[in-house]
Amino acid sequence: MPKIIKQYPNILYLIIGKTHPHNVKNGVDEYRILLQQSVKELEINDHVLFLDHFLELPELLEILQGTDIYLFTSKDPNQAVSGTFSYAMSCGCPIIASSIPHTRELLSSNIGEIIEIGNSTQLANSVLKILGNPKLKNSMSLNAYKTSRSSSWENIAITQAEFYKKLIQPSKNLIYNLPKVNLDHLNKMTTDVGIIQFSNIGHPDINSGYTLDDNARALIVICKHYQLYGFKEDLKSIDRYLSFIEKCQNKDGTFVNYLDRNENIHIKNDYVNLEDSNSRAVWALGNVIAIKDLLPEDSFLLASKMLDKCMSWIPGVLSPRSEAFLIKGLYLCKGAIPDATRRNLIIKLSERLVSKYDLNTEKDWQWFEEYMTYANSVLPEAMLYAYLVTEENVYKDIAIDSFNFFTE
Repeated sequence: MPKIIKQYPNILYLIIGKTHPHNVKNGVDEYRILLQQSVKELEINDHVLFLDHFLELPELLEILQGTDIYLFTSKDPNQAVSGTFSYAMSCGCPIIASSIPHTRELLSSNIGEIIEIGNSTQLANSVLKILGNPKLKNSMSLNAYKTSRSSSWENIAITQAEFYKKLIQPSKNLIYNLPKVNLDHLNKMTTDVGIIQFSNIGHPDINSGYTLDDNARALIVICKHYQLYGFKEDLKSIDRYLSFIEKCQNKDGTFVNYLDRNENIHIKNDYVNLEDSNSRAVWALGNVIAIKDLLPEDSFLLASKMLDKCMSWIPGVLSPRSEAFLIKGLYLCKGAIPDATRRNLIIKLSERLVSKYDLNTEKDWQWFEEYMTYANSVLPEAMLYAYLVTEENVYKDIAIDSFNFFTE
């Protein structure tokens, strides 16, 4: 610690948990007393904190999530496993560990450092190495988290079930229990105006204002939720997000994307491409219209009115994802616009996507662009909607080929 403190004077070494009962004799915790004496002799009292109690799992995980480096300093060369070592990996901690079978098996160089048992010089140097290289520290953290996913109980259960499934004749289909849908954060982020653009971790940041993009997404989510569960409180949210989209619509049918916290149009709208946000709004309106039989008539009429105003600009959209969002929205909005108009628009947009696919596809690249960015899966999905409307196999073939390429 003295060597580390010279470079990082605000460092804190947490020694957590109760001493193992085998090391407590006649009520005297000699091991802890030894550690405390060492701290005193080294004059590092301000840099070492003892938490002398048994930590329940939630408390342990909370501490590990706030830990920059986890130190595993066992002196038993034959120790086979360590629960806290595994928990530290699952919390994304870079790890410095003494060499035992368990750490040698799991701890590669991209997760942490292995040192000789009792070698304090190696320990100090490893700490300084990781703290002095934020990029390395972050990489180790991510790799530790990813490596530990396979050993979570849920994933172990799935692996075991899939294994036994292969041995059972005839094979059984596995059915997984999905977690309950929880809208707490969505509701927390939503004001009377709409959903706020950003949060500081779990706290809404009202200074970030509002966007059409996010309120369109929220409207899609809440429509799906109401369709599944029929909660009456969802109707208020649908009206709120729908009203926000109406607030963003211009006289010519296009939309602005950014409103500040006071609902004023932000200057950012003047120099940012708004095709995606506008098209995503159409997708959201399509979701409302798709469940018109479940909604009050006013919601359906408002969505239809806004969609009708979009008809003038939809044919001019050129961005691939925007075209895909539009195809999805138009497919869903049956009854809101004449079938022939809807079909013709879907075909026009789909043909453009086909042209982009043909232009960019090569032997090892079956995609609509020269690169992958965001929301990629919407492109093959849009092709499937085009097939459902037209029954033209070219759309289905492109959907399957591009999606297989994407998943590979």
